[in-house]
Amino acid sequence: MTYIFNTGGFLPETQHCLMIQGKYTDITIENAMDLAAENGIRKADKIIKE
Repeated sequence: MTYIFNTGGFLPETQHCLMIQGKYTDITIENAMDLAAENGIRKADKIIKE
């Protein structure tokens, strides 16, 4: 999971971008749960709901 903020270039992007498991779009709860399982994050479903 990475958090991207592009400030470079002629017209820097001002929006934040989240990438989970190589995906920028169409990220699902299943993607987040898989990421949590792969990284030993317990109670991921509770964390996501919060």
